[in-house]
Amino acid sequence: MNFLGGLASIGGMQQSKSFPHTRSVFKHLILGGFVLCAVALPVGAQSTPASPYRTLEYQVINQVHRYRSRVRTTPLKYDEAASAVARQHAEAMREQGVFSLTLPDLGSLNDQLNYDRVSARPLHTFIVLGKTPRDIFNQLEKLPALKDPHANAIALGLSQGKHPQVGNTYWATVILLDHMVEINPLPREVRLGQALRVQVKFAPPYKN
Repeated sequence: MNFLGGLASIGGMQQSKSFPHTRSVFKHLILGGFVLCAVALPVGAQSTPASPYRTLEYQVINQVHRYRSRVRTTPLKYDEAASAVARQHAEAMREQGVFSLTLPDLGSLNDQLNYDRVSARPLHTFIVLGKTPRDIFNQLEKLPALKDPHANAIALGLSQGKHPQVGNTYWATVILLDHMVEINPLPREVRLGQALRVQVKFAPPYKN
């Protein structure tokens, strides 16, 4: 892994693997906009509190929006659930002093998105170090993947702390996603035989 200007990359970026079976699973879920099912899910982590960096995160996202508008590619919707995962990853990197897309205790970002039941398909994941929101965006702007027209949602999480090489800085995790459909989260625990209604929203196709 190379460390270039605060961006961890292999050949300019690290890209998450997409889930090849996602679309086939969705086909069974979207008939009529809902499905009744009985499932048992493991108990998960508690809900994530609001980030003290929310305003700074929005500054980076707004710059990404303006950039994608200039290059005439798909607009992005803010993904709250995936941003909680990105924020958790940024905080864990800072606490552990590890600048990586995969962490020993949390696994890969794909693992974390799966565990938190984020329904969107991750297309690209990035980690960046920057002194300001503008600095973070300047590094993202260099990546061709930021213009990916298949992405229609974005998630971003920040945490501030010291890095061994650059000192006090922001640790950022950025995820570009594809929302084919959006599924309302299921509860973590259900009784056996309990029927659940899953609401599904379709993402409209983008027309330039």
